[in-house]
Amino acid sequence: MAGRLLVLGFLIILAGFAIMALGSTTGQGSSSTGVVIFVGPFPLVFGSGPNSGALITIGLLIALVMVLVALVSLLGWRRARVAPQYLYMTGIGC
Repeated sequence: MAGRLLVLGFLIILAGFAIMALGSTTGQGSSSTGVVIFVGPFPLVFGSGPNSGALITIGLLIALVMVLVALVSLLGWRRARVAPQYLYMTGIGC
């Protein structure tokens, strides 16, 4: 199951690269970029183009949702008193 998801993830990324490459060769319309990079707990936000504000806002919302999911998962592990699987593989959770 995990192998199939890994292959599916690579295929989705490859399709995204192909779509971006095809879109850049047409040369029609304008382009906008928005980037959110986390360095530790601090977000660095960059953008350019006419729609960069919307892209940055969407990126920040996605990042916020990811942080909230990580916190909820961490709290769930603490309540259940179950260490994540990778801790058992390293010998820390024994």
